[in-house]
Amino acid sequence: MKRILNSFVLFALAAGFAACSGSSDSPAPSGVVTISADKTEILGNGADRAQFTVMNGDVDITNDAYTRIMLVERNGETVNERQQSPIFGTREAGTYVFEARYTGSNPALVSQNRVTITATEADRPEEVFYRRILGQYFTSTGCHNCPQMMNTIHQLESQRPELAERLVIASFHTNMSPFTDPMLISETLSYMNDVFMTQGLPNFYLDVDPAMSCYNTLAYQTTVDNLERTLADYPAACGVKLTSTYDEASRHGKVDVTVKASFANEYRLLAFLVEDGIEGTPGTAYEQQGANGTYIHENVVRHCFASSLVGERLGMIEADGEASLSLEFDVNSAWKAENMRVVVCVLEPAEGGSFRGNNAATTEGLNDTVDYAYNE
Repeated sequence: MKRILNSFVLFALAAGFAACSGSSDSPAPSGVVTISADKTEILGNGADRAQFTVMNGDVDITNDAYTRIMLVERNGETVNERQQSPIFGTREAGTYVFEARYTGSNPALVSQNRVTITATEADRPEEVFYRRILGQYFTSTGCHNCPQMMNTIHQLESQRPELAERLVIASFHTNMSPFTDPMLISETLSYMNDVFMTQGLPNFYLDVDPAMSCYNTLAYQTTVDNLERTLADYPAACGVKLTSTYDEASRHGKVDVTVKASFANEYRLLAFLVEDGIEGTPGTAYEQQGANGTYIHENVVRHCFASSLVGERLGMIEADGEASLSLEFDVNSAWKAENMRVVVCVLEPAEGGSFRGNNAATTEGLNDTVDYAYNE
């Protein structure tokens, strides 16, 4: 089924729908569970949304930790997808059927009714901003196969430069026994385990989307296909502007990020401090297994700005509106500041309550300004 830009607009309230208050103090349902929505017809524009309410008799259990709102049918096709929020919106016209489940009892209780929400066609904005895609590369100096994925990227640069130019890459390193990777960061395993649900190396994903995995026996063609599919199915709904400043004496810097929306939506921001040109000379700690001679590590993530793997909240940005965020950083004395830059990715809500990238950008150094990029 064709993936559509921003299929679901979902909001995690406070610490998240599943973690909201009321889980331990709410009475366990002993009666009839029902689900309702404040509207059953919405515009498929991503901004018009329906609010669900789940009741146990006359007790509201919408935000109970054991309450699940499930999408069970999409356009006549049976699915079983848990929603992460009691708020639903979409840019895909169609019919969506939901039910509620309460898992705090044995057996689990299922709502006696279902709610059908119809999303009607809505005008979509012209893609005014130039689209770039975040590529997250998971690797290790101890991974013999990892150079193969980078060979794929180099092949893309020579054979499909127009696609390669769309990529903004962030490389996440981890240890691989018996080798210790000096570029290790803790976020690597967090992303692998909690977002992409993978243990293997190498891996390369587009726009924080587990379905957009590029590494396999046909890595080059898969990467090309995924890039083309992403550009076709997920046009830019926003632009990103950033200004990075860095003081060499204090080794302290700041980056100001501004996001402008061409389509009203809830946006988030991921930002990384990366280093290029790290030489993996044989016999040193940076030696790359599986490489033939000196291997140059590029796009190495040294620092993740966001406290969340799916970004810092920018909130709702209306069409033609802007939201800004200032981030500060320190450059470790072991890092070469002259080889460093800032990578950012703006995310939007996606199907099932997750978030996926919508546009990305990178500076050319730690003292640089990047303006909005528009389609010609």
